[in-house]
Amino acid sequence: MKNLLATTVIAVLFVLPGISFSQSGFYYKPELKFNSKKNYAKEKLLSDYNKAKRISEKNAGSLLGASIDFQLGYNSTNANIEATGGKADYPTDPKAGFTLGALINFSLFGSANFTTGIDFIKKNFEVDKTNPSDTLGDPVSEIEEFTSSYFNIPINFNVGTMISDNVGVNLSFGPYLAFRMNDQSIEGFGYKNFDLGLNGILTVNYMLNQFMGIILGGKYQRGGLNNLASTAQVEKTNTNMWGVFTGFRIGVDL
Repeated sequence: MKNLLATTVIAVLFVLPGISFSQSGFYYKPELKFNSKKNYAKEKLLSDYNKAKRISEKNAGSLLGASIDFQLGYNSTNANIEATGGKADYPTDPKAGFTLGALINFSLFGSANFTTGIDFIKKNFEVDKTNPSDTLGDPVSEIEEFTSSYFNIPINFNVGTMISDNVGVNLSFGPYLAFRMNDQSIEGFGYKNFDLGLNGILTVNYMLNQFMGIILGGKYQRGGLNNLASTAQVEKTNTNMWGVFTGFRIGVDL
């Protein structure tokens, strides 16, 4: 019995090293691997960007994926006032105003992009009512300031792209409808309460996250396609407005 037990112990001692060797040889090599060259910060940024991109694509594929731009800005407006009878144009000077609004950028199933909304815009300029053609020598200026307050509705097509992981650019352009809110007028010049024009808006968006960004941009309006004023003294009136703005953008999925 003692000989059998001794023989069994010796056999086990010979077999165990063989099993250990077979597991740690060519077919089995346990070890902890760590890639020190892996950029985990970059992978995290890429993951966040892809998440935002998926949300954007989801919005584009939904019934109405959109973003809303809240804007506050400064503008300068000048007018071109043509006199009747081939006389010289009335002299004008630009004046400062401001713009405050909320514009919505939306995509219908990702196939067409539009911008619309409401701007409150102050368009101011000075006009010299003394036409140079009506006087001899040096005319005496009779300057009046014209101040207009409008609710402005753009109806724009929108194109845009991402130029980096968190910076995008949008350009929207098209017609606009504007309704004058005040009743100021300059005697003899007439001025319509409705303005039909063309506009363009360039917006740069810096994404803080997938839901919100900071915007900075500029806009231009060519007003008076419907001829803002036409009287016995004035043949045609239109306006040019340049502006800059800042604000923030919020993404939504309706």
